[in-house]
Amino acid sequence: MARTQVQSELLAVNSISGTIIADNAITATHIATNAISGTLVQDGGIVTVMIAANNVTATKIVTDAVQTRHIADDQVTEAKLANAINTSIAAKLPLAGGTMTGDLTTNGDIIIDNSSGDPFLKLKTSAQEYVIRIDQSDSEKFQIRDVTDSATRITLDGSGKVGIGETDPDRHLHLTGSGANDARIKLENTSASYYAGLVMTASAKEFHVGVGGASVAAGYANSLYIHDATAGALRATIDTDGNVGIGNTAPGDYYSNSNQLVVGSGAARQGITIASSTSTIGQLAFADGTSGDARYEGSVLYNHSSNHMELNTNHTTRQYISSSGKTSWSAHGVGNIATQDRDFTFYTEGSTNGVAINSAANRIVFMGGAGSSGTGSDKGYLQLEAEGTAKVVFNSAGDSYINGGTFTIGETAPQGSSYGFSVYNNVVPCWFETRSSTSGHEVMILNRKNSAGTMVAFAYNDSEKGTITQSGGAVSYNAFMGSHYTETSEDTSTILVGTVMETVDALVENKYEDQKRLAKCKVSDTSESPNVYGIWFDDNETGQVAALGASFCRINSGVTVSMGDLLVSNGDGTAKLQSDDIIRSKTIGKVTSTVKKETYGDGSYVVPVVLYCG
Repeated sequence: MARTQVQSELLAVNSISGTIIADNAITATHIATNAISGTLVQDGGIVTVMIAANNVTATKIVTDAVQTRHIADDQVTEAKLANAINTSIAAKLPLAGGTMTGDLTTNGDIIIDNSSGDPFLKLKTSAQEYVIRIDQSDSEKFQIRDVTDSATRITLDGSGKVGIGETDPDRHLHLTGSGANDARIKLENTSASYYAGLVMTASAKEFHVGVGGASVAAGYANSLYIHDATAGALRATIDTDGNVGIGNTAPGDYYSNSNQLVVGSGAARQGITIASSTSTIGQLAFADGTSGDARYEGSVLYNHSSNHMELNTNHTTRQYISSSGKTSWSAHGVGNIATQDRDFTFYTEGSTNGVAINSAANRIVFMGGAGSSGTGSDKGYLQLEAEGTAKVVFNSAGDSYINGGTFTIGETAPQGSSYGFSVYNNVVPCWFETRSSTSGHEVMILNRKNSAGTMVAFAYNDSEKGTITQSGGAVSYNAFMGSHYTETSEDTSTILVGTVMETVDALVENKYEDQKRLAKCKVSDTSESPNVYGIWFDDNETGQVAALGASFCRINSGVTVSMGDLLVSNGDGTAKLQSDDIIRSKTIGKVTSTVKKETYGDGSYVVPVVLYCG
């Protein structure tokens, strides 16, 4: 059949329409190459029934001539297009398939629907290719894949978890990588007046973690901070020098040798708590190395099992405080520091051991050790020093002494500056005893070094009553009166001082009875009795009879005495004149003065005498 070719110049603009063309009437043989242009086709004029299958080829249509407005909706199907159009469609129609150049502008959705494979969108340059896809082989995860490097860069799973460098994220954002800068997030704010950071919010609390610009508030500026947004307070900061502040905005302002960690704001009470279980230890360690003892050269620890605290230096316990507050110290690591039989215990050893309490040049030194270094002071030592000189020394294994000054026991002040040693008490103030078995070891030695004089003075109510002196090798008992202990069956409270006493044939039973030499006595009731024992001299009911030396004697009221008179018993407790001047067994003594010491109600009186009957 002859072919009639319609040239484009023979057709009027918009002259081809659906009413002009019979169904399937247009075939490839009817259209000359590049014969159909946009000006010849009425909008919507070509429908699918007008075009025979595979008859319109790319060579039949002028480039960009037929627009979508020329073709009725859904009228041109794939079956109507020649296969050749699928390989060069970019120059002709913006339909699927092949390679597309130029911009694509749409006012609606772009839908990529592929239920049998992975729907994807490919982005490609000359050097790099990326694919955006849904990976049906991996739980329908959305992915951005680097085709060039064969790596999945971003993954979004069905639960909303995002992986960067991670194809199986287990958190809402999961970063994975093996390079030096992988698995890191960088937040940057280039303004000096603002912050770069994270905001973390729970149901009732919000915290910010970030870095502040140079112009923001102290504690935030040029620092890593933790901010409590709910309370509006800075909780922690790390400044540019690495100093850490907890509850403190300016750790760098504190002492540079110890401001690496500053806790507390300086307002009200602040603190640090180390929490441990009830059977373990809480510890603060000071290290100068990473192995062995260097990891804990110094430490402070609390043992919750025994509730005791320790202070350690040079990896050795130096102070131990028990749960009851008893405290012990150990120098040189000696002694069992946990053994505390006193409230305060010191374990020391060596010639320079001990405890010193210093005030300028004055100090108190306690010495003594758990072991022995061979020195006397190692056994127990107390030394009081003034201006570097030992003044009082108590040594349990050596010499103890007081060097100068006065020493008082029982009072806060001595008897006077002339008395080096003063003792006061309400009982026996002093006891001297020797444990030596050598008879030549004296209990006490009194020595005058440079001159003769008083060895011992005796006083009553601060008034001197007698002395013992030495001169030229002779010892004198001054104001001497010798007396005996005695016992009597009479009421001693009625016996007057100076009363003449005579013995009875019996020995004392209550005191000194083992000596079997002291006789009992009674008020003399025999005139001129040869058994006179002396005169009653007890004014404190101790049972003393003066028998020798300077004393007193009670004279009968009817007798007048003269100096030098010898006295005998009058038989009523008083004395009378002896008839001669020969000292006899009945002689009591000799009158030394007629001055009456005392006169009693019965007229008898007391005068000084020298007793001979003892």
